[in-house]
Amino acid sequence: MPDVVSLLREIPPIRSIVLLDAEPIMFDHGCETIKIPYGNQPSYADTLHSLCKQYEIDYIFIGSDEEAMALSKTSWASRISHIDTPEITSLVLNKYKLHSALGEDFVPFYSQCQSKEELIAMVERFGSVIERPISGRGSRGLRHLTAHKSQQYPAAISVAEASFCVDTFQTEFLKGDKYSADCIFDQGNLKTCMIRNNGPLVKYRPPTMTAIACVDHEVFLFAQRVGKKLGLSGFHQIECGKDEIGKVLLIEINPRLDATLSITRCYKENFYELLIQRASVGLMLPIKPFFKRFFQTQVM
Repeated sequence: MPDVVSLLREIPPIRSIVLLDAEPIMFDHGCETIKIPYGNQPSYADTLHSLCKQYEIDYIFIGSDEEAMALSKTSWASRISHIDTPEITSLVLNKYKLHSALGEDFVPFYSQCQSKEELIAMVERFGSVIERPISGRGSRGLRHLTAHKSQQYPAAISVAEASFCVDTFQTEFLKGDKYSADCIFDQGNLKTCMIRNNGPLVKYRPPTMTAIACVDHEVFLFAQRVGKKLGLSGFHQIECGKDEIGKVLLIEINPRLDATLSITRCYKENFYELLIQRASVGLMLPIKPFFKRFFQTQVM
């Protein structure tokens, strides 16, 4: 949070910052703090709208899937935020439907196993699969299933020992590096893209603590294709990875900001300012490569 506040204060037109959260805010960082309903509560959107009028809030940075879904359904939020339409927001938050909508050229092999036997067969076929809830935020409920215990992936679970979970689906594990492409879109066109390399391991407990700010043209072109295919607008984080032959494929799409966006410190541009402006700078080029987050971000 201190990183975000510091970055926002560097944007010349910003006069004040209001921190809104359903959970207690332990440090105000010199900002006004207000407790609001959770994003999935019926009163959330109306409460936020009233606060925007009361405090003359000109722009909202959305930090959860529930908030993104609620605000996408309003008539006012899209004018002062980075949110997409309710149809697109609903689609990207349903990970299984998203895979189906994009098709096999964009996603790894995926299936919705109907039994433990089907799950075991899929793991035996690929050696390693990712299981995730059909809908749900980030890594909640995510499991990395392998045929056997693995020193290479110590957090993975042997499929023989795993319980069978309903309302999930499974994808082939992408063995290459994983990437986050923070993107600003306009009606399917990719205007600005900031890429970080999260390394080869599965992210179980975001936010990312270390990452490499990078220029990867294959990931950039992939984000362009995804945006065109879905007709994306506003902010979307394209989470993707490379398979064993280097092909870029989708992991998920997040329509809300995450805590690692402060990696913009590795770049000349301030991504928060670009987002407010809906600026078009193409693929952002890092001036420092390494991002490491403790209480405050360090860039090296």
